[in-house]
Amino acid sequence: MKIIRSHKPDIVHEWENSGLSYGVEVEDTAFGDRLYSWAAAYELSRRNEFKWKIQVKDTEFPESCFLQFDNTEHISEEEFFNFDGFEEYSKLDFLNAMLYNDTPPDRCIMSSISFDNLNGITFKNSAFEEDLRELFAPYVGVHLRRCHGINYKRSDLKELPSDVVDDYLEYSSWGPQDSFPYYKDAQYFVGADSIEGRMYVSTDLTLKYWYDNWYNRYSTRLYEMNAIYTDYKAIVDRHHPGQVFDQRFLERMCDFFALACCKYVITPTKRNTGYYSAWVRAATQIGHNKLELFTV
Repeated sequence: MKIIRSHKPDIVHEWENSGLSYGVEVEDTAFGDRLYSWAAAYELSRRNEFKWKIQVKDTEFPESCFLQFDNTEHISEEEFFNFDGFEEYSKLDFLNAMLYNDTPPDRCIMSSISFDNLNGITFKNSAFEEDLRELFAPYVGVHLRRCHGINYKRSDLKELPSDVVDDYLEYSSWGPQDSFPYYKDAQYFVGADSIEGRMYVSTDLTLKYWYDNWYNRYSTRLYEMNAIYTDYKAIVDRHHPGQVFDQRFLERMCDFFALACCKYVITPTKRNTGYYSAWVRAATQIGHNKLELFTV
């Protein structure tokens, strides 16, 4: 069998030490980034008539309990890291495949390669999907991208209550090495003010780092994961009876499904870049949802 093994070590390490595996208090599961390493393998397989099967570690995509990854096998860590007979497939090899249709080796390992097309991922259970769409239909989704991997300075945190600034600095990884910009609440409000009716804010921030400022502006039109979790969990339990999930994993998937299944999603971007988070890209692609960018 011809095989492509998809592995992005830095992102997988981040996921497997994110707290959903080992109890560390980090909420970001890096799902968006993990998906794009898989998408590169999928595109390579697709261009070769799916004669190459994709293999990933079974612990790398726990989201596969809800989502179907086309042409993909989820195998044990022991089997995955047995690379006998496999060849490394580099970014240059991948570029040549995209430009010149180069054929990959019969068994290859792709690492640190990303591709921005998730058409091979669908909901496993159409009834589960329908119930989620009904739950999130009243909302417009907003992704509040903060915390880990953000380029910000202490002065950017002036809008936070003074008594939580030090907590935030300790809670989040931060620094000039990170490329994603820090958008202040006032910048998010540029887009959020256009929403009529209910909005759902998808974020891995705990409430004390953002909620009061938003509630003071939008009052009872503002919703987040805690407000609808009971109804969401009932849907999960109805379609997955007896299955036990990590609660924080379910919470992050609630935010993901909200963006995939709501009316539409808004998210900020810098002028002339069109750059926005992998989380939003993944949710709107998999959910085939409408995305509206606004510049700040």
